[in-house]
Amino acid sequence: MKKIVIASLLFLAIACKKKLSREEVQSHLTETMSEYLNNEPKTKGIIDFEVKSVAFFEENDFYLCEFKVRMRNHSTSVNEQQKIDTTGVMKAKIDKNFISVNRIY
Repeated sequence: MKKIVIASLLFLAIACKKKLSREEVQSHLTETMSEYLNNEPKTKGIIDFEVKSVAFFEENDFYLCEFKVRMRNHSTSVNEQQKIDTTGVMKAKIDKNFISVNRIY
């Protein structure tokens, strides 16, 4: 009898996991991608990325995302002709735990 009660409680604890709202998922995806881009070793301290928006589709194990991203270099650039300020699209897969980012383009 104890085993059944313990198994039932364990099942309820797992089954009652809170599902994130669409706004919460969008916020987590935006934060995750922003952190990933701004901490990339090749561009850290040289280029700033600002994630403007995200469109996503939920798969079983990950989110398939398309981000609108603004990219600009620091104003301390030696030659102002090399100044970069542009907006583009990036696509990535982000795990449901919001830790692993796999850029597609």
